[in-house]
Amino acid sequence: MAKSTHAYAVRGATLDERLRHAGWTEVVRVPALGPCWEWSRGTGSSGYGKLYDGHGTASAHRVAYRAWIGPIPDGLHVCHHCDNHLCIRPAHLFAATPRGNHQDKAAKGRAGRGDTGWQAKITDAQVQQMRDRYTGVRGEQAALAAEFGVSPDLVSLIVRGLHRKTPD
Repeated sequence: MAKSTHAYAVRGATLDERLRHAGWTEVVRVPALGPCWEWSRGTGSSGYGKLYDGHGTASAHRVAYRAWIGPIPDGLHVCHHCDNHLCIRPAHLFAATPRGNHQDKAAKGRAGRGDTGWQAKITDAQVQQMRDRYTGVRGEQAALAAEFGVSPDLVSLIVRGLHRKTPD
């Protein structure tokens, strides 16, 4: 994909134009599915891509679904077959109820004890590793977040003991 010379998509751009303007890179995460199209611009603290959709900031995978698949039915989540939050490839996206989303996570081994979504991404052992390795050095939380594939906000909560309490 050619590099854009403008910082923002033009006013009135379609969702497809906005997605293509901002760009993505191809990365193979699940070989059987083919390459993911990883969003290469802004992200939110949850790890999902973000962009302006003409009305406000929206998740890139939801914008991709609307642009290339169709409207998202009320009450449904847009989920990833590839489990890659940055992926916007239409073949990797599907709509599901909140329960269906949870069942998909459970089938893939990502729904743990007390799972409410994002916190099931790491195991209790990984939580303990973070706590054991954290020394308080500047930038360390960001490095741990990158290593474990979670947000720096989650690492902060974990190392301060405010999330994923250790069992008694």
